[in-house]
Amino acid sequence: MLHIDSVLKPVEARIRQCRPSFSRHVVDEIEYVLRRGMLREGTCTLRFEDCFRKRTGAQYAYSVSNGTAALHLGLLCCIEPGCRVLVPGFSFIASASAVVHAGGVPVFVDVDPETFLLDIDDAWEKTDESTGAIVPVHLFGNVVPYDGLLELAEEYDLRIVHDAAQALGSTYMGAELGEFSDVSCYSFYPSKIITTGEGGMVTTYSEELGHRVELLKNHGETEKYLHTLLGYNFRGNEVASVLGLDQMTRLDYFLEKRRSIARYYDLAIGNIEGVVPQRVTEGTESCYNYYTVRVDPAMELDRDMIVMDMRNMNIETLVHYPFALTEQPALRKYVTEPCQVAEELAKNVFSIPIHPYLTKREAEQVILALRTVVYRYL
Repeated sequence: MLHIDSVLKPVEARIRQCRPSFSRHVVDEIEYVLRRGMLREGTCTLRFEDCFRKRTGAQYAYSVSNGTAALHLGLLCCIEPGCRVLVPGFSFIASASAVVHAGGVPVFVDVDPETFLLDIDDAWEKTDESTGAIVPVHLFGNVVPYDGLLELAEEYDLRIVHDAAQALGSTYMGAELGEFSDVSCYSFYPSKIITTGEGGMVTTYSEELGHRVELLKNHGETEKYLHTLLGYNFRGNEVASVLGLDQMTRLDYFLEKRRSIARYYDLAIGNIEGVVPQRVTEGTESCYNYYTVRVDPAMELDRDMIVMDMRNMNIETLVHYPFALTEQPALRKYVTEPCQVAEELAKNVFSIPIHPYLTKREAEQVILALRTVVYRYL
């Protein structure tokens, strides 16, 4: 079998998986904040929260230190200690670890092999009277269908805590995610749709939940040095909020470019045997935080070899995620049975570059490299 290194040379300039970018004037705005000396939450944070609230369709929005903190707070507001919380078996570990830190017990639900999202049928099977909440993870920008979620939640009186870390800008049936949930949790890590370096946001339509989030993220403080409950230091800050405000002004551009690249990838990858893109759920307009594909195990393709060869060709190709949550050592005590689809996906998925500044030429190079690599192993 001929190895790709002897056939196709690497592209001249590295093609990155993601590429954060900011407006030129943001440096001046950060300098103003630094000179003013107000670095913790202030007017910039309030403006960022208001902008985000309006864009996502929520009634309330609270800036926090990172996406994991957002999930932690959302769950603290929605579950009682010891209650069972449904979590998809295929996700980043924070989707489950936040449940544990909030005092809940994660119950791992398998996922759909095509959409990579929580399998509603399996969720029904694993729900009982001790189940208090469900964490639908809108993985890579794809949205878990709301009709099935709402039916399950109504039947068992479940709280819905959306892990929307990768789904800012995604819509379902034309509506933003913040319009549906008890709580939605977002991340602004550098690889996300918008970034503040680190950061996150909690949104809700409930005044009661919003008030609790506001207290918990700031040590339960109701007035200076008076604390009515034990909370956390999960606040945002002014510098991150300046970055977030800048990013929000460019969100529509980011989404338009990502969707354009995804359309090209969809058509091009459709002609590559043995590689299948994540199927976007009906009614969803994805933000394409990542463009993730799976190799067909029946074709006997080796995902890790494909990823290695793409990287050797100077094309940043990543695996999100190489282990299902049911395979994580830190979560072993909570695993009662395997999630077979999730564990199979973990062996076969990988992500190719997608970001607003990926050129047409670079996208073509990604596809050419992928096609050449795959065909060498068939």
